[in-house]
Amino acid sequence: ALALTKKAASHYAEAAPLQQQLIALYEKIAPHHEGYERALSGYAGTLVYLARKKEALDFAEKALRVTEARTGELEPRAYSISQLAFVYNSLNRTEDYLRLNEQALALRRSLPVPTTNLGATLNNLAHAYYRVKNYPRALDLQQEAVTFYRARLGNDH
Repeated sequence: ALALTKKAASHYAEAAPLQQQLIALYEKIAPHHEGYERALSGYAGTLVYLARKKEALDFAEKALRVTEARTGELEPRAYSISQLAFVYNSLNRTEDYLRLNEQALALRRSLPVPTTNLGATLNNLAHAYYRVKNYPRALDLQQEAVTFYRARLGNDH
């Protein structure tokens, strides 16, 4: 929790060692727990903000491998794919960023009850299409995200 709070406060240099400790604990006592893959993905995000992008890619890829080995559940897989896409975006690997966001969206659309993560994925994919100058597709996705959030959270949220 402390690492998450420090990361949320943009204190990445302070969050990173705490996240490393958490990863080490999961590896030692609970490598099959869903918290492990979230810890790996979260640390990857922190590394992006610390400009350690190549290292971030290793952790994001590991998180996806752990997720795929641990569960057949769609949302954890979509989360790991989204985090890997975030790292690819930081590396200016736009085609990979686009491809992975498409995969995450397909997984999240297939859930029987969509989570609020669907809105974030719509926004991320819109950003990816914007980066490749496919503005009509970006606009459609952004409008869908607004509609989703209004229905989910209300017009005044």
